[in-house]
Amino acid sequence: LVRLERHSFDGNPRASFFLEPCDYPAWTDGRETGVEVFDGADNRLRRVANTWAQRAPLPWNTGPTLVLGQPPNDVRLTRATTTLEDGRSSSVRYEHDGYNNVTLQEESDFGGGVVRTTTRGFVAGAYAAEPAHLRSLPAWEDVAGRGARALYQAAG
Repeated sequence: LVRLERHSFDGNPRASFFLEPCDYPAWTDGRETGVEVFDGADNRLRRVANTWAQRAPLPWNTGPTLVLGQPPNDVRLTRATTTLEDGRSSSVRYEHDGYNNVTLQEESDFGGGVVRTTTRGFVAGAYAAEPAHLRSLPAWEDVAGRGARALYQAAG
Protein backbone atom coordinates (compact mmCIF):
# COMPACT_ATOMS: atom_id res chain seq x y z
CA LEU A 1 0.00 0.00 0.00
CA VAL A 2 1.53 3.30 -1.09
CA ARG A 3 -1.18 5.74 -0.08
CA LEU A 4 -4.68 5.69 1.38
CA GLU A 5 -7.35 8.38 1.14
CA ARG A 6 -10.38 8.54 3.40
CA HIS A 7 -13.21 10.79 2.16
CA SER A 8 -15.99 12.04 4.46
CA PHE A 9 -19.42 13.15 3.29
CA ASP A 10 -22.31 14.80 5.05
CA GLY A 11 -25.67 13.12 5.39
CA ASN A 12 -26.88 9.55 5.26
CA PRO A 13 -26.98 7.87 1.83
CA ARG A 14 -29.76 5.54 2.97
CA ALA A 15 -32.05 8.47 3.81
CA SER A 16 -32.68 9.10 0.10
CA PHE A 17 -34.39 5.72 -0.22
CA PHE A 18 -37.20 6.93 2.04
CA LEU A 19 -37.90 10.29 0.37
CA GLU A 20 -41.35 10.81 -1.10
CA PRO A 21 -41.50 11.76 -4.80
CA CYS A 22 -41.80 15.50 -4.06
CA ASP A 23 -39.36 15.61 -1.13
CA TYR A 24 -35.94 17.21 -1.32
CA PRO A 25 -32.78 16.03 0.42
CA ALA A 26 -31.11 18.31 2.94
CA TRP A 27 -28.80 20.82 1.25
CA THR A 28 -25.78 19.30 3.01
CA ASP A 29 -26.45 15.73 1.88
CA GLY A 30 -23.67 14.26 -0.22
CA ARG A 31 -21.26 17.18 0.23
CA GLU A 32 -17.64 16.16 0.76
CA THR A 33 -16.68 17.57 4.15
CA GLY A 34 -13.15 16.24 4.37
CA VAL A 35 -10.33 14.15 2.99
CA GLU A 36 -7.56 12.48 4.97
CA VAL A 37 -4.45 11.20 3.18
CA PHE A 38 -2.28 8.52 4.81
CA ASP A 39 1.02 6.97 3.75
CA GLY A 40 1.62 3.22 3.60
CA ALA A 41 2.43 3.07 7.34
CA ASP A 42 -0.96 4.67 8.23
CA ASN A 43 0.59 8.03 9.15
CA ARG A 44 -1.65 10.97 8.27
CA LEU A 45 0.08 13.21 5.72
CA ARG A 46 -2.62 15.85 5.36
CA ARG A 47 -6.25 16.61 6.06
CA VAL A 48 -8.56 18.76 3.92
CA ALA A 49 -11.69 20.28 5.46
CA ASN A 50 -14.36 21.74 3.16
CA THR A 51 -16.91 24.35 4.25
CA TRP A 52 -20.13 24.60 2.28
CA ALA A 53 -22.92 27.19 2.23
CA GLN A 54 -25.99 27.85 0.21
CA ARG A 55 -27.14 31.14 -1.25
CA ALA A 56 -30.25 31.60 0.87
CA PRO A 57 -32.96 29.53 2.54
CA LEU A 58 -35.93 28.85 0.29
CA PRO A 59 -39.15 30.62 1.33
CA TRP A 60 -41.40 27.83 0.02
CA ASN A 61 -39.92 25.14 2.27
CA THR A 62 -42.67 22.72 3.30
CA GLY A 63 -43.26 20.61 6.40
CA PRO A 64 -41.75 17.31 5.12
CA THR A 65 -38.58 19.04 3.94
CA LEU A 66 -38.21 20.80 7.29
CA VAL A 67 -37.64 17.39 8.87
CA LEU A 68 -34.69 16.78 6.53
CA GLY A 69 -33.40 20.37 6.61
CA GLN A 70 -33.42 23.07 3.97
CA PRO A 71 -33.46 21.82 0.36
CA PRO A 72 -30.46 22.67 -1.84
CA ASN A 73 -30.31 26.20 -3.25
CA ASP A 74 -27.11 27.05 -5.14
CA VAL A 75 -24.82 25.13 -2.78
CA ARG A 76 -21.25 26.38 -3.00
CA LEU A 77 -17.83 25.62 -1.57
CA THR A 78 -16.75 28.63 0.53
CA ARG A 79 -13.48 27.39 2.07
CA ALA A 80 -11.07 24.49 1.70
CA THR A 81 -8.46 24.19 4.46
CA THR A 82 -5.49 21.83 4.12
CA THR A 83 -3.63 20.86 7.30
CA LEU A 84 -0.31 19.01 7.17
CA GLU A 85 0.90 16.44 9.71
CA ASP A 86 3.01 19.10 11.47
CA GLY A 87 -0.05 21.31 12.08
CA ARG A 88 0.63 23.96 9.45
CA SER A 89 -2.37 24.83 7.34
CA SER A 90 -3.26 26.64 4.15
CA SER A 91 -6.67 27.59 2.84
CA VAL A 92 -8.57 28.80 -0.18
CA ARG A 93 -11.58 31.06 0.41
CA TYR A 94 -14.23 31.54 -2.28
CA GLU A 95 -16.91 34.19 -2.85
CA HIS A 96 -19.66 33.72 -5.42
CA ASP A 97 -22.12 35.85 -7.38
CA GLY A 98 -25.83 35.19 -7.82
CA TYR A 99 -25.15 32.60 -10.53
CA ASN A 100 -22.66 30.61 -8.40
CA ASN A 101 -19.64 31.90 -10.35
CA VAL A 102 -16.47 32.23 -8.25
CA THR A 103 -15.82 35.99 -8.16
CA LEU A 104 -13.09 36.03 -5.50
CA GLN A 105 -10.54 33.36 -4.62
CA GLU A 106 -8.05 34.03 -1.81
CA GLU A 107 -5.25 31.51 -1.35
CA SER A 108 -3.18 31.48 1.84
CA ASP A 109 0.05 29.59 2.34
CA PHE A 110 1.14 27.34 5.17
CA GLY A 111 2.50 30.41 6.98
CA GLY A 112 -0.99 31.92 7.23
CA GLY A 113 -0.76 34.93 4.92
CA VAL A 114 -2.68 35.47 1.71
CA VAL A 115 -0.31 34.79 -1.19
CA ARG A 116 -2.64 35.15 -4.15
CA THR A 117 -5.99 36.81 -4.75
CA THR A 118 -7.93 36.13 -7.93
CA THR A 119 -10.85 38.40 -8.78
CA ARG A 120 -13.18 37.56 -11.67
CA GLY A 121 -15.95 39.40 -13.45
CA PHE A 122 -18.56 37.79 -15.65
CA VAL A 123 -20.53 39.09 -18.61
CA ALA A 124 -23.99 40.28 -17.66
CA GLY A 125 -26.80 41.71 -19.72
CA ALA A 126 -27.63 40.23 -23.12
CA TYR A 127 -25.52 37.10 -22.63
CA ALA A 128 -27.28 36.26 -19.36
CA ALA A 129 -30.76 36.71 -20.85
CA GLU A 130 -32.79 34.44 -23.08
CA PRO A 131 -32.04 32.76 -25.46
CA ALA A 132 -28.27 32.62 -24.80
CA HIS A 133 -28.11 31.77 -21.05
CA LEU A 134 -24.31 32.13 -20.95
CA ARG A 135 -24.21 33.00 -17.27
CA SER A 136 -20.66 31.78 -16.64
CA LEU A 137 -19.02 33.71 -19.47
CA PRO A 138 -15.87 35.36 -18.02
CA ALA A 139 -15.40 39.06 -18.78
CA TRP A 140 -12.10 39.65 -16.94
CA GLU A 141 -9.74 38.17 -14.37
CA ASP A 142 -7.13 39.82 -12.15
CA VAL A 143 -4.56 37.86 -10.19
CA ALA A 144 -2.55 39.66 -7.52
CA GLY A 145 0.22 38.26 -5.35
CA ARG A 146 1.57 39.19 -1.97
CA GLY A 147 1.96 42.97 -1.77
CA ALA A 148 -1.01 43.59 -4.14
CA ARG A 149 1.24 43.38 -7.22
CA ALA A 150 -0.73 42.41 -10.34
CA LEU A 151 0.48 39.05 -11.61
CA TYR A 152 -1.99 38.58 -14.41
CA GLN A 153 -4.78 40.62 -15.98
CA ALA A 154 -7.07 39.55 -18.77
CA ALA A 155 -10.14 41.10 -20.30
CA GLY A 156 -12.70 39.29 -22.40
